Amino acid sequence: TGCEEHNIFCDGVGSGIPHWKVELEKNWNHISTALQTIEAVPRKTTNPSTGESFDKFRARVNANAANGKTDAASSRYVYLGSYEDSEEEALGCYNFDERTYFEDTGENTPANTVVNTAENSACTTELVKFNNEQQHHAILCRKKNLISIETLTELVSKIVNVFWDEKTQREIAKSEGQLNTDAPDYLWIKKVLEEDGMVDVFRHFYPRADSR
Repeated sequence: TGCEEHNIFCDGVGSGIPHWKVELEKNWNHISTALQTIEAVPRKTTNPSTGESFDKFRARVNANAANGKTDAASSRYVYLGSYEDSEEEALGCYNFDERTYFEDTGENTPANTVVNTAENSACTTELVKFNNEQQHHAILCRKKNLISIETLTELVSKIVNVFWDEKTQREIAKSEGQLNTDAPDYLWIKKVLEEDGMVDVFRHFYPRADSR
């Protein structure tokens, strides 16, 4: 495009490309490089009412990593998320691997049984055996590289200083293909509305409302 040829910032005007997509395309490599430096940093918090202290963890990245600034003097560290009880919880929101949850099948399995994987038309499931020798389904609830709007907004604001207002975030939420259609809550409400014939009363009477 003309913007690329002249190495200037293209805001998408006239091209049909939303401004937020242009910003994300421009900055995603910078964000990805910063995320490669992520670590869970131990922090101590204090309850102001009781004075009791707690050992917590919070995610931290070097926002200048993409510029090759990795030494202590030139690094710009930013904290992500909130204080969590463990390193795993602190880093969890910034791991974009595929996610599953486990559901008890109610069937007993003999000890040391090797269980096979099975594919379902709605989602991919895997039978696993826990210590109680019950079979569980590992059910896909988020495909790889799906990021919540809340997390994405935090990353662009803290790492590359791009700020999206509420209107922009709503635009992202409403854009085609942005829904996590494997999320359990999405599948539940879809079943309630489409299969059970239930009606969202608020949406029925106020179809143009932005929020409840």
